[in-house]
Amino acid sequence: MASTFKRKDRKKKYGVSYFDPHKQKRDQKLYYTKLEREQSYARWNLIELKYFNNDPSWRDMYEVHGDHITLKQLFHKFELNKIANIKDPATKAKYRSTMKSALDVYGENVFVHQIPTMERNGKIGWEIYKSERELMGRARTGINSYLNELQGFFDWAKRRKLIDDDIIVKDDLFPENEIDAKQFKEWTNEEIELLHSHPGLNEYQKDMLFIYIYTGFRVNQLTGVNKAKPWQVLQWEHVNFDNGTVMIAINKRRKPKGYREPKRLHPSAMVILKKWKEAGLVQPIPMTYKMVRKMIREISDIISVEFTAHDLRRLNGQLAEEYFHSMEMASKSLGHTNTNVTKQHYASTSFSTQDYINDGVAKQLHHKTDGNKRDVDNV
Repeated sequence: MASTFKRKDRKKKYGVSYFDPHKQKRDQKLYYTKLEREQSYARWNLIELKYFNNDPSWRDMYEVHGDHITLKQLFHKFELNKIANIKDPATKAKYRSTMKSALDVYGENVFVHQIPTMERNGKIGWEIYKSERELMGRARTGINSYLNELQGFFDWAKRRKLIDDDIIVKDDLFPENEIDAKQFKEWTNEEIELLHSHPGLNEYQKDMLFIYIYTGFRVNQLTGVNKAKPWQVLQWEHVNFDNGTVMIAINKRRKPKGYREPKRLHPSAMVILKKWKEAGLVQPIPMTYKMVRKMIREISDIISVEFTAHDLRRLNGQLAEEYFHSMEMASKSLGHTNTNVTKQHYASTSFSTQDYINDGVAKQLHHKTDGNKRDVDNV
């Protein structure tokens, strides 16, 4: 049974020794006051009594205590306190998918504090999750994304004193050198020419391609139908033909839903928008995301070049990098906050940029060499 003791050499003097039925060993805790010790002593005495008398209700008392919350209980609290306040259904669905992924691997009744040290088939802790998710066909980048989100759940729980320890740490994620480089489409000159000149494309199809290439916007930033995010749709009222700008919906932290920023477009893009407005379209692109994707797939089939709607955005970044010989300019064109995202998912350093750099190095080398020769000749 549980017992009490006292330590004279510590701030937490009052201790309780008890048998932990879940860990299957004796353990102890220290407290600042006698009252805390007596409450803990009574609790652990009752847990032990219930456990050794085969009364399953010992778990109810056990789970109430800090670290001993189950995964299902923690997620339920997160659902009620955080997810319930989110207005974006897509974000809600993403969080719920992440939680389900952990429950599918570890089960509903596992205690959260057990996860980092539990073992299964030779794997320990979050290595279990990573290996089982890979067996399901999930990419390592996606697994890392889910682990980052799960870490957010556990950090929230720790701040609310629901758990005491860090459940996921950086070391639990796949390091970069264990993740295959993501392959993204790089357009050839021949493919780009087909977008201009293929006889099977009509004017409207070409305009749809070029409006996304000129702007580099995401598909939904130009569409006019979005039931999930109606505040994101583009209306004619957001287009200013006088100064060549559009007010584009931007998702930023600490910004209200429906926040927009003005974006200056190339005159060629404005010509397309003006043509559509004069044609009587009720919105610049009165389509859903799925409708645009379907149209792009049809164009892809017509010209026999495999690409997606998002690859048009990538082409914007590729062309900017090639012209300016700068990943930073490509990043600015796409609206990224840093070049890492651009390099990993949109544009690589082009051969033309590599040639530009190589020529610069060679010219500078010869300039230095010629200068040294002239110096020698003048001696």
